[in-house]
Amino acid sequence: MRATYSPEHEREFRLTRLAMLIECEGSITIGMTPPTKTRNRPALYATVDITNTSLDIIDEAVETVAREGMVCRGRPQGPGRWASRKMRYLVNFHGFDRVEKILNLLMPYLRSKKKQAELVLEFVASRRVAHKHSAYSDREWQLVYEVRKLNGRMPGRRAIDKALAYLASPECDQRSRTTEYFRKYVAMCADLTRDLKAA
Repeated sequence: MRATYSPEHEREFRLTRLAMLIECEGSITIGMTPPTKTRNRPALYATVDITNTSLDIIDEAVETVAREGMVCRGRPQGPGRWASRKMRYLVNFHGFDRVEKILNLLMPYLRSKKKQAELVLEFVASRRVAHKHSAYSDREWQLVYEVRKLNGRMPGRRAIDKALAYLASPECDQRSRTTEYFRKYVAMCADLTRDLKAA
């Protein structure tokens, strides 16, 4: 006889599977958006991402969050760098509201990335009460460092090179807030690289 489960048990099962997927095949972090032609001020952003080569698994994640009232979709990300070169699919959550909702929803089920979730939620809460377009506080930069250190990811060389190029350009003297951002970003990356190599 096939076992039957209550709707609440099924919901917990689905959320547990989603949390495990994020912990095994995803990331909870604070990323950097570089300047563009239309937006010359860089920014930090909270994000929760899931990457997997199985479209069925991605579709299950999309269905799980849809049942919780969140709309998202999996999209192709291109093949991976490894020998198999399988197509990868990505689901991500950006924006304060979406990141807060997904992390608060999954917090009881997270284990290995629970601390990252707590730090990212602190970052989101801090930015919510900050004045619009205000500079990032020392504590917010510390949160970026702590999340990235927990994730064990070295800073991207390309982003650092862009920051250093900006700091060496004449434009550096004309935009004090952008200059301050890049200086703190480079300093954070230096601290992170040093500490990850020493770990």
